[in-house]
Amino acid sequence: MNVQTPAPSIEQDIQQILDEVITTAPVAIEADTDLFNSGIIDSFNMIEIIERLEERFDIAFAMEDLTLQNFGTIAAISNIVRNYQAQASAA
Repeated sequence: MNVQTPAPSIEQDIQQILDEVITTAPVAIEADTDLFNSGIIDSFNMIEIIERLEERFDIAFAMEDLTLQNFGTIAAISNIVRNYQAQASAA
């Protein structure tokens, strides 16, 4: 019997990237937790997170999309990744 394990969700991938980048002990982060105001990440961490997102999802974010609104929470990051994936599949 060939049993396939489901692919991780975008949110799980984002959580894994955060766990890899954050130097403190890994912490469960809610989808709507403000990553910057809570002190979980800073601008230096964000650069690395963006690079890892682009690599993991094979996308390239436009400069105008690199905003706190798009990268402030796991939910926001997930939305922008999905938007880029949809644009890529429509092309």
